[in-house]
Amino acid sequence: ASPFFSGECKAVACPLHSVGTDLPSGCKCKEGYKGTITATAADPFFMGSCTPVACPEHSTGTNVPGGCECLAGYSGTITGDDENPYYEGSCAA
Repeated sequence: ASPFFSGECKAVACPLHSVGTDLPSGCKCKEGYKGTITATAADPFFMGSCTPVACPEHSTGTNVPGGCECLAGYSGTITGDDENPYYEGSCAA
């Protein structure tokens, strides 16, 4: 009897710290994270990862996604971005 198979293939969701519709459609790292995600045929069905970017010079904090604040005596704002260096802004004297 047709269709000679059972089950189905479902698209896998984008992994942690990445955004996109699903792996076959493409995933990219969230703002403030760096790395690449590539779909593969074997479990977990992707290669790569997205890691948080450290706070830039003259700022402090856990990392860009966690929030960075300018050090005393410096002013500015740091926000996440999805292109290298994965943040926007600076802390200037």
